[in-house]
Amino acid sequence: MKLSRGFTLFEILIVLVLLSISAITVVNTFYKDSNQNLVKKYTTKLFNEILFLNEQAILTGKNFGVFFDKKELSYALMFLNQQVWQPIKFHKIQSKTKLNKNKIRIRLTINNNTRGNNEKHFFSTKTLSDRNLLFASKSQHNQSPQIVFYSNGEVTPSSILISSKHKKQERWSIIIKKNGQILLLELKNSEYD
Repeated sequence: MKLSRGFTLFEILIVLVLLSISAITVVNTFYKDSNQNLVKKYTTKLFNEILFLNEQAILTGKNFGVFFDKKELSYALMFLNQQVWQPIKFHKIQSKTKLNKNKIRIRLTINNNTRGNNEKHFFSTKTLSDRNLLFASKSQHNQSPQIVFYSNGEVTPSSILISSKHKKQERWSIIIKKNGQILLLELKNSEYD
């Protein structure tokens, strides 16, 4: 009868190396997917919030809007209360959402005037205040949103492009047309460049 000796050190090291390689492959696969899904997640969240604000404006007879902040790379959902813009207060809806600065890029176009988070004048106060869309103020509660949904069904025509900062970019666009139509589009490389 032979005694069982167990595994040699070499055999254990080979198993550990193979497990490490498989773990790295799995982690990289999920990490890549999570970056791409992050862009889609932020875009669909904003799209659904925009649809909600548009519906609420019509149903409640109040004006709603979205304010984009370049410094924080965030956006806030707002409503007009006695001539003062304030963050919305709905159950289970965040009034402010911060985007991941290291992974996300955003570009806002209002009436064919493009503003991106990598430009000096992301949301130029002069340009937008001329259109009565943004008033200079340091308090977020007194800032007017760049995109407004009026109680009569009118909206600020605009488009929002959200993309990844990585080489293989995923790009999504929310287009708000003057007639009130709101579209969510996944863009291919040729459509963006």
